[in-house]
Amino acid sequence: MSSSRTFWLSLALVALTIVVYWPVKRAGFVWDDNQHFFENRAVIAPAGLKPIWTSFVLPIYYPLTFTVFWAIYQLAGPSPPPYHMVTLALHAISALLLLFLLRRLKVRGAWIVAALWAIHPVNVESVAWATELKNTLSGAWFFASLLCFLRYERELMWKWFAGALLCFAAALLSKSSTVMLPVVLLLFAWWERGRIARADVARSIPFFALSLAASFVAVWAQVREKVAEGTGRAWSLRLPERLIVTGKDLWFYASKTVRPANLMFIYPRWSHNAHVLTEWLPLAGAAVAGIILWQFRRTAAGHAAAFALGYFAVALSPVLGFFDQYFYRYSFVADHFQYLASIGVIALMVALVANVVRSPPLRLAIATVALVSLSFLSRQHLSIFADEETLWRDSVTRNPGAVIAQNNLGLVLYGQLQYRRAIECFDRALQADPNLAEGHYNLGLVLSELGRHAEAAAQMREALRVEPSFYKAENGLGFELLQLGQTEEAVAHFRRALEFNPDYADAHISLGEALLGRGQPAEAEAHFRRVMQMYPTDFASHKDLGTVLFQQHRLDEAAAEFREAARVKPDDPEPHKDLADVLTAQNRLPEARQERALAAASAEHLGETHYRIATALQGDNDPDGAIKHFRKSITFRPNSAEAYLALGKLLVEQNRSTEAIAALRQGTEAMPDDPRLRNELARLLAASP
Repeated sequence: MSSSRTFWLSLALVALTIVVYWPVKRAGFVWDDNQHFFENRAVIAPAGLKPIWTSFVLPIYYPLTFTVFWAIYQLAGPSPPPYHMVTLALHAISALLLLFLLRRLKVRGAWIVAALWAIHPVNVESVAWATELKNTLSGAWFFASLLCFLRYERELMWKWFAGALLCFAAALLSKSSTVMLPVVLLLFAWWERGRIARADVARSIPFFALSLAASFVAVWAQVREKVAEGTGRAWSLRLPERLIVTGKDLWFYASKTVRPANLMFIYPRWSHNAHVLTEWLPLAGAAVAGIILWQFRRTAAGHAAAFALGYFAVALSPVLGFFDQYFYRYSFVADHFQYLASIGVIALMVALVANVVRSPPLRLAIATVALVSLSFLSRQHLSIFADEETLWRDSVTRNPGAVIAQNNLGLVLYGQLQYRRAIECFDRALQADPNLAEGHYNLGLVLSELGRHAEAAAQMREALRVEPSFYKAENGLGFELLQLGQTEEAVAHFRRALEFNPDYADAHISLGEALLGRGQPAEAEAHFRRVMQMYPTDFASHKDLGTVLFQQHRLDEAAAEFREAARVKPDDPEPHKDLADVLTAQNRLPEARQERALAAASAEHLGETHYRIATALQGDNDPDGAIKHFRKSITFRPNSAEAYLALGKLLVEQNRSTEAIAALRQGTEAMPDDPRLRNELARLLAASP
């Protein structure tokens, strides 16, 4: 093929990939993206490269991937488009490298195979979910390693062998699922020469050594995550169950590649009962298919089919159930798991069509229809990654039994202050799985926000019953007990949370505040400073440390901390008020008056905001949420008669007349000359028994 034709075909492949996935630039962050990016202290820190490469502070050791995350964050901050554009660029590069690889292997229809893979809907998840940049990055290094190795075999120049090893190391440092590359090298030898010689095995040994090391790190990380989360029993399987999952996985992934219909983010977590005979049928079917292929391996068609499906199975091997995956808690399959594997099935289908259809115009028509159809389906599937709410609503619609989808949709609604709907989601998740610790914990968060601290504490205890090492629930239970006046028990739970996770910032803040309230400022200061070491711009730690320093009459230091807190959250009135108190103590009265004016302006704005939120929640039939925000509005604007009247009316509607009277009394004390408050209070008193 001429270099000119190669150039234009390569350009067409890259252009097709970019055009199909271009809407991804509008996609948002979903699920665990925040944890990988702007909530990850190694990624956000300018000096974060050292811990990324030299420590295990991150959940899993993918230093090359996290280096890319770090670089994007340092250049572009926490904005989704740059992450998606880099992921798309890497996917386009992977498609181009795949084209070169298929041509080197003399695979029929190399361009159409690469194009179908590039735009296939099962790869949308890898491109549109920013966290899966690790897929596209590792994929590019994976293909580059294979190309270098094949060139080494052709030219016998050691620089290409070294290049193959380095690229493989880079792939492993991006994502460990590429550990199967040494087996792929042996498969290539069998494809090209019909056998695997001793020399082939010898050349693969350094690759197997790297693979073994990466596998050890990956397994260790999964075990560590089980211990940290206390969730191992939810996703560990016995050997018979693993074999059942393997059989089902193989047929599932092949079917989704051939017919990419009803794709979803969380697939149903199917049964795996080793005592039910029918559960073994998929594995038996896969074994029979493998035996048949092996019998016909010496024929041209059998050789090609065995190579394609052999690659498919080998590429899937890390996610076929033999090794524990955190995702198995929710489902045994995911589209992004077959990012590299689907190539085998696609290549086989293209070869089948090429053998059956002899007419070139008809082949071109079939290829065009396939490309257009897959492009349309991929564009459709891209839309669900627009934002968290869209993703989880789609997941709940397609798979109502996906408890994690119900749980995460509840978190989204909680973040939107839709408390009633959030509670409904958590209730549905817990009905489906009463042992969902996250569900109990998140329900407790909402109840706490609504001031129902006893109920919230009960949910936190239930989360800890399910997962005794759930450090977030330990901290949550401590917070609820603190609100209920049980300080000693609360402190014990905060300390226990830090035993499970010494770097958990929320527990340090909670414990520090409890110790401060107990008159132990020195120990409280240590906890606040610990958080500031991890997160230098944390608002609560600066504000709380300022309070400690003020109590100890370290006025200059206290003023500096309150100023930093005000810089981090300029619309919060509290640091301005605290700073005004410090300035008053320093006899800097003009500056103190200025800070009090800023505090008053911020309080007025927040009071109005909470009033509007309360009104919206009331209209949305969420009285508990509305009551909470009316109370917050009054906290910031104690002279707002409208807030007192609205709160009183809503409390009466909820048959909470005693609370309504108390609220109106508070209003008349704040504004004794307001006739509306006096009249409404008199009416309620007259109507009360």
